[in-house]
Amino acid sequence: MQRIFILLLFTIIGISRTYGQSLTQTVRGTVVDAETRVTLPGAHVVLQPSDPTLGAITDKNGNFRISDVPVGRYRVKTSFLGYQTSVMPGVLVGSGKEVNLVIELREVVYKGTEVTVTAKTEKGKPENQMASVSAISFSVEETRRFAGSADDPLRAASAYPGVSASADVNSNGIVVRGNSPKGLLWLVDDIPIPNPNHFRYVGQSAGGITIFSSQLLANSDFYTSAFPAEYGNALSGVFDIHFRNGNPYKREYTVQAGIQGVELAAEGPFTSKNESSYLFNYRYSVFGFLQLIDPSMKNRIPSYQDLSFKINVPTKKAGVFSLFGIGGVDRSGAKAERDSSQWTSNDDRSETRMANDMGAVGLTHKLVFGRNTYLETSIAQTGYFTRY
Repeated sequence: MQRIFILLLFTIIGISRTYGQSLTQTVRGTVVDAETRVTLPGAHVVLQPSDPTLGAITDKNGNFRISDVPVGRYRVKTSFLGYQTSVMPGVLVGSGKEVNLVIELREVVYKGTEVTVTAKTEKGKPENQMASVSAISFSVEETRRFAGSADDPLRAASAYPGVSASADVNSNGIVVRGNSPKGLLWLVDDIPIPNPNHFRYVGQSAGGITIFSSQLLANSDFYTSAFPAEYGNALSGVFDIHFRNGNPYKREYTVQAGIQGVELAAEGPFTSKNESSYLFNYRYSVFGFLQLIDPSMKNRIPSYQDLSFKINVPTKKAGVFSLFGIGGVDRSGAKAERDSSQWTSNDDRSETRMANDMGAVGLTHKLVFGRNTYLETSIAQTGYFTRY
């Protein structure tokens, strides 16, 4: 009886200590020049509100790391001499996964013996400096926060001015300034790719849901008109998607289930000797699981799978190498009613099967020569297949 009492006492003490601990997480990232993408060492990054103040200074590679941050929403304020101060609002810090940010600062040029510089934050300003109007920068945080977006950046874009959703609620197609969804151009890390949507429509740039998960997104651009010259083959809009780099300091694994299906993700460093990293994400649809549970559901309800990844390898003198890939397979169809006495329409005696496959892989090399000069080279292979 005495042993049971002692064991119970230690259990109560352990539980009380657990409840007394506050949940914390690590916020990390990189600060770069918005135009040249050169990293900025010595930049100040501060989380607001925080008491005592939580912040960090970027290292020689422009990276920062803030540990033991209580969970919640923060404004991330970044300042660096000769650059506009940036304020990133509404950054969610959760207990399950480290927060990885890419903060871009814009240079302030002035001449004179004495001036007063007032920082101005333009939320939503695009990453591409050649875009002067009708361009919006969006983040993964926005694709999750917009009503009805379902973690789909294309559905989230329907909330922007001049953009409306398709009349078909089963499609993530958008109408940009009255133009057809067929005129939308997709890019991943500045490389044009085929329509990256599950159950895509032939000849269009839409489908049921995007093949890649929003978990992989970094800050990306959406253009609704007046495109820069590099997007000359677009008619209605441009989605320039950018994948983030994996965590170069710590291995992380994620398993989550939602309306889109079951999602498995992994990221981390290859070795502790350098900052090379990997990022993988795999999804399997909920409808696919229903087919595994009930074989009679096969070929009656749609199912899909997709895989996305990015490998980032920085070197000391040879530049930065990045390899990305996305791919997805879709299967859908309907079986015919075998009993002819039950036929009430042509659909009852029709059997249909549809298969959609899409894939893209790209290799990018970036070499920085100086503060204002860099060379970026890309090579990619893309393809898609549809069978009905």
